Amino acid sequence: MKAKIITITNNKGGVGKTSSTLNIGAALTRKGYKVLLIDLDAQCNLSSCFGSQNRPKHHIGSFMLKESSPNDCLVQAHNMSLIPASVELPEYETKIQNKPRREDILGNRLVSFHEQFDFILIDCPPNLGLLTTNSIFAADYFITPMEASTFAYNGIAVLMEQMREFIDSGARIEFLGLLIIKYHENARGSQKKSIVSAVRESLEEGVFQYYIRTDSNVDKAQLDQKPVFELDDTCNAAKDYMNVTTEILERLKL
Repeated sequence: MKAKIITITNNKGGVGKTSSTLNIGAALTRKGYKVLLIDLDAQCNLSSCFGSQNRPKHHIGSFMLKESSPNDCLVQAHNMSLIPASVELPEYETKIQNKPRREDILGNRLVSFHEQFDFILIDCPPNLGLLTTNSIFAADYFITPMEASTFAYNGIAVLMEQMREFIDSGARIEFLGLLIIKYHENARGSQKKSIVSAVRESLEEGVFQYYIRTDSNVDKAQLDQKPVFELDDTCNAAKDYMNVTTEILERLKL
């Protein structure tokens, strides 16, 4: 089976892209799949969960420009593989600007991993720069995490229009689902419930049935630089990420 490539993207920062990439990847490994994660964000938050420094010798930028071989880039932890980011990624993004077919560089390089992994998940920076554009042209599907807030909701329509423009310009990517995070079901969450209802009405089946409930274990796991399953696989967030991952597999008919 050729690896399914899924990019986790949203123009807004702090919406759970990194934690979702890490925990969906971890859930997939628990289901027996071989998973490669890619960190495209110069903040290197995902990379830090694999013990990678912020200036590794081999990273996604050097991989894209063929300065590093595929296997030299791989970092292992949590039963997954990772190609880490670097704080130098903005410099590499500038170098990529001058390359022919610059939007296809990542996709062409990932061909070498198609038979080695079942899933490749890409954690994107909070912008639609050239690195994110490469992830969109490389991926088969995209998932958009969204916190149930008014500002986040207002940005979804803009993001979806931008994705349609990418598809019109040749990207072969499909919308896999919108993932609602940091959701709580209590009286204080009444506004969030109305936002979730509005999103579901707008995107219908495009919204995952399951959402990620607010759970302090997610933050604790991030501080410990590991998936939430390794902290407490019985907590709400672990259950939610496993349910979402099961739904992902169902949508992919796997």
